[in-house]
Amino acid sequence: MAGTADNGFVLAGTGSGGGAGHGFDAYLVRTDGSGALLWERHFGGLGDDVGRSVFPTSDGGFVV
Repeated sequence: MAGTADNGFVLAGTGSGGGAGHGFDAYLVRTDGSGALLWERHFGGLGDDVGRSVFPTSDGGFVV
């Protein structure tokens, strides 16, 4: 989990967003300062992918 410039959070983990037979994907969740969901994203290929940590970048993005 990492804090963001607007007092929100981004969390990294693992989810099953790829459908049947796809395996697990890295999963990111972004919230605002009060914990309301702003967005969620799944990233990965055919095998299992895990988001173990996340860091904000200077351009407003994130490194997982």
